[in-house]
Amino acid sequence: MPGARLRDLKIREVGFERIGFDLLVDAHNPNDIDMPIHGLQVSMELLGTPLARGVAGETDFVLPRGASRTVALVFSARTGDLVAALRRLPGGLAGGLDYRLNGSARWGESGLTLPFERRGTIDPSASLRRLLPLIRPESPAPAPAPAPYPPASSGGRT
Repeated sequence: MPGARLRDLKIREVGFERIGFDLLVDAHNPNDIDMPIHGLQVSMELLGTPLARGVAGETDFVLPRGASRTVALVFSARTGDLVAALRRLPGGLAGGLDYRLNGSARWGESGLTLPFERRGTIDPSASLRRLLPLIRPESPAPAPAPAPYPPASSGGRT
C-alpha cells in the first residue's frame, strides 16, 4: 500500500472569504509496478473540524515503482473556518496542528477506487511567517536626511 508524508504547507492566496493553500505530500509506492492515479480527491480536518476540500494539482499522475514523488494537494478553505480553528488552539502553534486527510483516487485503467486516510501533525509556522509580510502593512521607510546646506561662500571677495 502506498504511503504518504506531509512535507510542506504553502499558502497561495489569502482573501477575505477564502484561503488557498497547497499541501506538498511525499508519496511512496513500495510496489514492484507503477501506480497510475486518477482523480485524487481529499477532505481535510484540522483539530477535529472539517476545514477544506481539495484535489491533486495534477488530475492524473504516476507513482513510480519502488520510489517516491511529491504530489501537490490544492485546497481552498473559508477564511472564517480557518481563523475559528486557530482560535481553539490552547497554546498557539508551538505544538503544531493535528490534521486528518481522507479521500479517494482511482487506480490504473480499472477504475478501482482506493480510499485512504492519513493523520498527523503539521507545523504551519514557517508558512505563516512567509505570509505575514503579505498581510502586515510595511512600516514606512524613514525619510532621507536633508542634504546639508552648502558652505557659505565669500562671494569672491578676499
